[in-house]
Amino acid sequence: MHLPDNETNGRQAALERHRHEEHAKCFVCGPRNSLGLQLEFTVCRDGSVEAFFACPNVLSGYEGTLHGGVICTLLDSAMANVLFSRDLAGVTGELKVRFLHPVETSKPVTVRAWLVEDRGMLIDLAAEITQGHRLAARATAKFVSM
Repeated sequence: MHLPDNETNGRQAALERHRHEEHAKCFVCGPRNSLGLQLEFTVCRDGSVEAFFACPNVLSGYEGTLHGGVICTLLDSAMANVLFSRDLAGVTGELKVRFLHPVETSKPVTVRAWLVEDRGMLIDLAAEITQGHRLAARATAKFVSM
């Protein structure tokens, strides 16, 4: 599925509106959190969202490896941004993460998420982190619409 440009642009505008109005101080994507990561998610033509992250050493667990909690946080936030792009807001009801390969610090990653199924109050989403051409982590979640 490829969204027409006007729909992609509309979803990007909705995402930005939610990010600036409701999530301005979010640790991951909040533009007004000076201590946060300030990821900027972009709506893709297939309706997914993605962002790039530099993986600074300060977020290490073991030396040279991104902390697993940070990986979970990135995946969760990416899925929330999918909701924003659909002019929705929700909270995580369930998050399942599968760690496939270590994520190295000081090497950028791509965080991507997409809608699996909208069941009204319950929304199924999925996300992944890739580093280079390697899938490093993936997640599924159930969000409760607010």
